[in-house]
Amino acid sequence: MAVRSLADHAVVWELGRRVAAVAERIRARLESIGAADLVTQDVLVRVVGALEKQQWLLRMQLGEKA
Repeated sequence: MAVRSLADHAVVWELGRRVAAVAERIRARLESIGAADLVTQDVLVRVVGALEKQQWLLRMQLGEKA
């Protein structure tokens, strides 16, 4: 389902931006966390994957090919 109004577009775009920022912050910490706890690192890798999937879905709502 595509975004229909400019306000909806702005909300979906901002949500996508925030999801990307969270994924990036987790990615930046993965190496240091992995050195201390490989299980936590594995969980966070899965979280980043889920966030990236949501980011892709949001981009598709905006009609962007990414």
